[in-house]
Amino acid sequence: GEAYLALELASLLENRPDSSFPQEADLQLHVEHLRANLKKHRQHQLLLQQLAKAACAKESRHDLANCGELLLAGYPDRLGKVRKQGKNGFTFRNGRGGKLPEGEVLPQSEFLVAAEIGGKSSGDGTVFKYAPVSREFVLEKYASDITSRRVCSFDSDTGKILCRKESCLGAIVLSSTPAAPEPGEVAQGVFDAALKRGIPLVSESDKAGFALRERILFAHRNDPDEFPLLNDEVLAEKAWGYFPDLKNLNQLDKLTWSSVLRSLLGESLWEKLNRLYPEKFRSPAGAEHRIDYSRSVPALSVKLQEMLGVTTHPAAGMKKIPLCIELLSPAMRPIQTTSDLPGFWKGSYALVRKEMKARYPKHEWPENPAEALPMLRSIKK
Repeated sequence: GEAYLALELASLLENRPDSSFPQEADLQLHVEHLRANLKKHRQHQLLLQQLAKAACAKESRHDLANCGELLLAGYPDRLGKVRKQGKNGFTFRNGRGGKLPEGEVLPQSEFLVAAEIGGKSSGDGTVFKYAPVSREFVLEKYASDITSRRVCSFDSDTGKILCRKESCLGAIVLSSTPAAPEPGEVAQGVFDAALKRGIPLVSESDKAGFALRERILFAHRNDPDEFPLLNDEVLAEKAWGYFPDLKNLNQLDKLTWSSVLRSLLGESLWEKLNRLYPEKFRSPAGAEHRIDYSRSVPALSVKLQEMLGVTTHPAAGMKKIPLCIELLSPAMRPIQTTSDLPGFWKGSYALVRKEMKARYPKHEWPENPAEALPMLRSIKK
């Protein structure tokens, strides 16, 4: 009996139904109509006779409830489950979405098998022919394929990470129950939520961590084969385990990243970073100045008198990238920006010296800066 039902379904899928068939997409209704009006549908009648003879199947009227089970044998990836949030949609086992034609309501069954589906593969396809199938049959048939997983997501209403334990058949979620978060899942969920909302993981309020991350990113841009990319996407994947106490997005501003970033680099690369891309520049006068790596070229600000005597411009990295140096007046105001100190000494320094001598007459402005001694205190003795 079941074999003949399979032949009836094959006939309906092979031949387009005429206007006398039900308008609904449910193949159970089509089989029922075909049985009641077989003599009126000569094409189906002849095809069924041929198929039955080839398959040695006797004509019978098997239970229509088995239509979905038979279709599932031929279309295992087209098993679909009704979406709770959608009135006319469902999710297939292969991850694709589906919907019924406009105006048609979903069957009472939780599951169905699509025999004919149209539309683009990337979006919800329209199902023109289907048959419902029972949950019990699905669970029994695919018992060995069912997997379990934990899913954590950020709840914008409560501001918390909620976790659930799900039983899945491919992309279909068979069941979902609340679960207590395991260690690290909350932090991972907060990071993921921050990425989706465009919230930076490394806050500027963590000055040391922010500066270090900028230094590492600059090193990666210029030496990608030596230094790893540690952008927010990578940190969200690798760094959540360092923050077991992170509970919500508001705590991101309070995280400190320096030790985490150093750990992710490893000691060998940490030493190399400090050698090639140092955190600070020590001027010839002995003072240290923080280098800003957040720009296209590393930059720093330093009093002009501290750089006297420099004949080789400071550089960073294996490519010897010249530092952008902002030279400051005794009042710590910018007076010149240069990436070529030796060239500046030979060129526009004379004009700068003339102006600065008039403005700061008590300070040293040597006529030959390339040969002068650097000084922290530039006031004349």
